[in-house]
Amino acid sequence: MKKQPVSSLQNRSGIAYEVNVEQEFTGKFLKKYESGKKEVELNFKDGKVNGLATIWHENGQKKYEGNYQNNKAYGLWTFWYKNGQKEDEGNYKDDKQHGLVTFWHENGQERAKIDFKDGKPHNWIDSWDENGQKDDRDWKKDKDFDPFIFWSEKKNTIIEMNI
Repeated sequence: MKKQPVSSLQNRSGIAYEVNVEQEFTGKFLKKYESGKKEVELNFKDGKVNGLATIWHENGQKKYEGNYQNNKAYGLWTFWYKNGQKEDEGNYKDDKQHGLVTFWHENGQERAKIDFKDGKPHNWIDSWDENGQKDDRDWKKDKDFDPFIFWSEKKNTIIEMNI
């Protein structure tokens, strides 16, 4: 028989446990907004996040989706704006961004393509304005768009989520 998802876990030194249980949690964690819509769905094995992780905006649109392996982000991760448009998409390797990351403006136009290496921007490939026109400004000096901070803040939000 399949175990029902739990909605409350304790974090004990980076390992998830059900409240008042000494065994590391294995199963599905599901947290909902007051409206009843899903907010967070995570899979755990032996107290660590493993497998697909999905987080939703309050309006029901997906916010993030990606995979974990032993509490570390890996593989393809996708982030969306509240309106359902993709915000960015790229890969994680050993809990760090790695490879090509594509960013979009909220209207759906591509914003930038950046190559990451070991969690840091390595090569700025291209960038565009909100109308799809090639943007020639030096993105490295643009304080409104720092992909390293941008991704790091999201990743910390995911990992430090209050479960």
